[in-house]
Formats: sequence, structure tokens, C-alpha cells
Amino acid sequence: MDEDEIFDTIQPIVQSDSSFIVLCRGALFKISEVDEIMESVSTRIIVNPYLLVPNMVLAFNEYVLKETKNEIDQVLDPNQNTNSRELETCQRKVRNILNVQYLRDIFQYPSEKEIVELGNSQRGVINLHDNIIKRLVELSELIEIKKASKSNYSDAILNALLGFIAAIQLKSLFNELLIRKYSESFVYATTVLFASVIAGSIFWLIWKKKK
Repeated sequence: MDEDEIFDTIQPIVQSDSSFIVLCRGALFKISEVDEIMESVSTRIIVNPYLLVPNMVLAFNEYVLKETKNEIDQVLDPNQNTNSRELETCQRKVRNILNVQYLRDIFQYPSEKEIVELGNSQRGVINLHDNIIKRLVELSELIEIKKASKSNYSDAILNALLGFIAAIQLKSLFNELLIRKYSESFVYATTVLFASVIAGSIFWLIWKKKK
């Protein structure tokens, strides 16, 4: 590596007189002259305990958000034709992950905060989080559209039913007009047919208007 590449990819963080930490392309490691902690545990483990915890936080957040992104992308796929209940379940799950499972502001020491902040940026966790927020807005809008469509459908059905009942009340009028020439069963069938046409017309007009 030449000097420019070193400067671009290896930028020390959490620096002291005898050590510094490097976070390069998501890989976290520490370079130091003397490390008492590592000397005391090197016979049993090869990972610095103080770096393991923030690194696991970064790995956990990245994994959780990637799984969440895949799930929300799947339910928003137009080819899936996901129903309202599944959309609402996904919405609650995504919100729970962002508000509860996604780890943030859990460290006290500035060094750990600096590692997590820079690590989230390098590993794309921040961009992933922002993208999920935008997709969550899309999901909420789709849920509202489906709810409105369902409500419109219910209103159209109700009005069509009322129209059918009102049209049936005209049976006495049909009786007076047709009973002399046709049988009672024919008059009844004519009334039902007329009421069905009226109900269908009301349903279509209301459904079309609200869409």
C-alpha cells in the first residue's frame, strides 16, 4: 500500500500514546506497544474483550437490519399481493425491531461510542437503517390504501343492499301492473330482477366514485 491508500483506508481511532484502533472496511483491530489485557488472556483467547463487545453490537445491528430489509422488501413486492393483515403484522414487527431490538446508545465510554459510530458508517448500517425507515413509510401508505379500499367496498355493499331492499318494496306496484297478465311467480321474479339491477347499479356507482 502506498501512502495515499494507507491514509484512505487505515485511519486510527481511539488513539493514545502507545496504541490506536483501526476500523478498516468493517474489520476492527487494535495496534499497541504493550497490551496488559491481551497478555493476560492470550493463552486462552485471541480477541481483545474490550473490542469484542462493540464489534458484536455492530455485527448484530447489521444482521438484524438486513433481515428486516429483506422482509419488508418481500411484503412490498407488487407480485406478492400481500393482504392487509400480513402488511400490518410486518409493520408492527419492523417498528419493534427499530425501536427495541436495534442497539443504540448502550455504551458509556467515548471510545466505545466512537467505534460504534464509525463502524455503523463503514458497514453501511446507517444507510440500511435510513432505507428501512423510507420503506416503512411506503408500507404505512399501502396499509392506508388497502384500508380505504376495503372501507369503500363495504360502503358500496351496504348501499347496494339498502337499494335492493327499497326496490323489493315496489312489489305491490308490480303486482298492480302485471298481475292481470302474468302469474304471481313471474311478478315476483321480475321484482327480484329489478331490485338486483338497482342494487348492482348502486354498488357500481359508489365503488367507481370512491375509487
